[in-house]
Amino acid sequence: MRIFGNKPHTVKDEGQLAVIESHDNRYDHKSLVRETTWSSKGMPELSFEEQDYYCKKDPRIVLATDTFKQMLLGNGLKVKCKDEELQKMVTDWIDDINLEEKIEDATDSYINLGNIIFEKYPKMADVVEVDLTTISEVHRDEKARISKYLQDTGTHISELSPKDLIHIKLTNSRREIWGRSMYHALLTDRSLANGLKADSPLLSMWKIERAMPMIFESYASPIMMIHFKDAGKEFIDNKKEEFKKIKPGAKILTDKEFDVKIFEVESASKFTDYVKHFEENIMEVGTQFPLQMFNAGFTARASSETTDSVVLRKIKRMQKRFTNQIKREIVDEYIRVLGRDPRKEDITVYFDTEFKSELTVQDIKDLFRSNVLKRSEIRKTLAKSTNMEIDLEDMEDQPPITSVTPTNNMGSQKTENDGGKSVEESLEDFNREINDLKKLVQEKVPNPRGRPRKTTLV
Repeated sequence: MRIFGNKPHTVKDEGQLAVIESHDNRYDHKSLVRETTWSSKGMPELSFEEQDYYCKKDPRIVLATDTFKQMLLGNGLKVKCKDEELQKMVTDWIDDINLEEKIEDATDSYINLGNIIFEKYPKMADVVEVDLTTISEVHRDEKARISKYLQDTGTHISELSPKDLIHIKLTNSRREIWGRSMYHALLTDRSLANGLKADSPLLSMWKIERAMPMIFESYASPIMMIHFKDAGKEFIDNKKEEFKKIKPGAKILTDKEFDVKIFEVESASKFTDYVKHFEENIMEVGTQFPLQMFNAGFTARASSETTDSVVLRKIKRMQKRFTNQIKREIVDEYIRVLGRDPRKEDITVYFDTEFKSELTVQDIKDLFRSNVLKRSEIRKTLAKSTNMEIDLEDMEDQPPITSVTPTNNMGSQKTENDGGKSVEESLEDFNREINDLKKLVQEKVPNPRGRPRKTTLV
């Protein structure tokens, strides 16, 4: 008996073919998990309700989530089966239960909360997303086996069995109960020395953003104290009502001697460097998304292209993990309902995503000169992607005009005086003639000494 993954298998040798038979009982592994310091009753340190609130209220996170989601899902979920009959059954089932739209709706939870839980109907007749903010407790043993989920809707508490659920995680480090949000480092508080706590970076940023309008308001309306000499309570009460009605720039006349003191924010205070650091080095890094792609922060083309390639690699890795989870936990389960073994069927689950690179005018020129693109292909592309007026009737393919193109015949592939030879063949003949001429000169003048004498014809 051998162990493959977490299940025992019996290996039988049948000729040169090894047949692996899986047993139903799971391998009882010896490694254990501990109660993590960031959990309480099997719940994350920051409740799903709080995480959801923060992610939907901060515009930077909303932008990052929406862009990640669009890039991740692309043109939609695709499932391909080699067997045509199976392909039709799977396609009809996906359409009947509206699986693609449910995956799309649940992707917000996958990115923001790090988890998706679907409840599966008997025989995979349907799947429905479980609201993570209603999960109040999770029970599991020391071997990480979950026994039940408790759901609290505010009016009703129910128990959900793991066998009726599909739990998909964005991360699964250290076999934690819950996956972590992409923005986990931004959303959670930090522990300092002596048991002190620091606000999460997101909450700190929110406090800065709240303080800045107050600072501007204090500039516009500073605290003012006016002292009238020898003024009684009646006089002060009357002036107080008058001051409530005055407008900016109004003139005040009084026969009382008074003194005015203004308390305002120090205008020399500088916050820009700290706010810039917080925005670029904490918030942007915490979202794992280059916000400068949308606010014109890139000053160099190389920086933009490098960042774009990094994001694409990240998205492709996320796609592979996500589609593997969908296949293993949802599609394969339906294949078993049909009485088939998903391991024996050629099934592929993927997101139909088209990553297209943009070409500059110089790129197109280089491709044309290197014979990668034809003149007709370039003209068709320009007609579709630009507002240039292109004569679509003029689609004759011609060689590129370069420094070595014969100037007597730049408009055709064949020259008129070389018997129908191509440009390349004509260039080879020309080079051959030059080489022959060099050899002839070397033979006629093997050792020239000095400048030849001029001869005068009489």
